[in-house]
Parts: sequence; C-alpha cells; structure tokens
Amino acid sequence: MIKTFMTKGFFSRNKLFIGGNWKSNNTLKESIALVNNTINNLKYDPKKVDVIISPINLHIPAVKSTLKHPDVKIGAQNASKT
Repeated sequence: MIKTFMTKGFFSRNKLFIGGNWKSNNTLKESIALVNNTINNLKYDPKKVDVIISPINLHIPAVKSTLKHPDVKIGAQNASKT
C-alpha cells in the first residue's frame, strides 16, 4: 500500500491507496464477475483508504455499469509499444 500525498480531488493526505491493475488477465465475463462478487462487496472506511480498479480499457464501460460500490473509482491503463 502506498500513502498518497495529493491534497485536492479524490486523493487526500495520509490516506492509504489501494489500486488494482488487471493487466490483460480477465475476459469481459470474468471482469464483470469480479466486480459483482468481490468489488461491490468491499467494506472499508473511505475516509482512510482510496480504492481504484483499472480493468482492461475495452472493459471499462461494462465494469463502470456493473460497479455499484459508491467509493471505488475506475482508472484506465496506459498503452505501450512494448
């Protein structure tokens, strides 16, 4: 876990940051199941922790519509030639 030190926006001082980059490990069906079965059921104090998930770019719209947890944010992965 990494402590974040940004003071504006989503991140705030001295909160823990938990991020999950899914790489290219999940099919669309697996990504939706992961959100439904795990991410939507997370229990944590959003005053103490920031949580971001970063699914495969092509899956972001489906993950976004499936995500019901009000405190989990979605990030995008960058693309690389390597």
